[in-house]
Amino acid sequence: MPSLPELQHLFFGALRGEPAAALMEAVLPSGSLSAAARLDIYRGMYFWRLRGALAEDFPKLEKVLGGEAFSDLARAYLLAHPSEHPSLRHLGGALPGFLAGGSAAGEPAWITDLAALEWARVEAFDAPDAPAISAADVRRVPAEAWPALRFQLAPCVRLLVSDWPVHEPWSEPGGPAPSPSPTAIRVWRQAGDVRHTAMDDLERPAFARLAAGGTFAEVCDALADAAGSDAPRQAGALLARWLYDDLIAHVFHRPP
Repeated sequence: MPSLPELQHLFFGALRGEPAAALMEAVLPSGSLSAAARLDIYRGMYFWRLRGALAEDFPKLEKVLGGEAFSDLARAYLLAHPSEHPSLRHLGGALPGFLAGGSAAGEPAWITDLAALEWARVEAFDAPDAPAISAADVRRVPAEAWPALRFQLAPCVRLLVSDWPVHEPWSEPGGPAPSPSPTAIRVWRQAGDVRHTAMDDLERPAFARLAAGGTFAEVCDALADAAGSDAPRQAGALLARWLYDDLIAHVFHRPP
């Protein structure tokens, strides 16, 4: 007879789909169920609990795929990426990459980025709090210091760059499939709510430069092709939008 720690190890392995022959010697049948049937009850309960956790984090993906296909995806994913953390919050972290590896054959290519958007929202929700600076804070910066200003984004901000406008099926999972179109989506948390928005051709390069640690002058340069001489004004308008959305945690007069 295996020791208690050995039994626990065998039992957990059996729940995850590992061979259970050694465990069967220690499991007794009941009056109505065989030892294997008794184990299958726990194996099923374990899978459905994990499947439920994945559905909570990827509700739009589940709706797009349908319940049965999502269950099949969950089974395949859990075999490749079994739960290894005490908290189920981390369970779905590898799912977008799993889908990118071709693990949903026959499904539309854009579901990988839909899953990435949903996971970005999970990360934004769980990110640390950080007080956002206000427009009044920025107005106090001397005019001569503006070209060298650098901004630090709040910890909750995420950026998703996709070949698909996956915010569309996120908003309407049962709607028409999106058409290919390069899309940049920023994701953030504000007042406890997770939000995301697709950025237009002006905001996309400017936000990328800001997120990379560029100065305000470099943010203006990123707008030059689209806005021309109006780039500084457009950069100011974008900065006002980012401040309104509580995206910026710090402003530096010199490189940090």
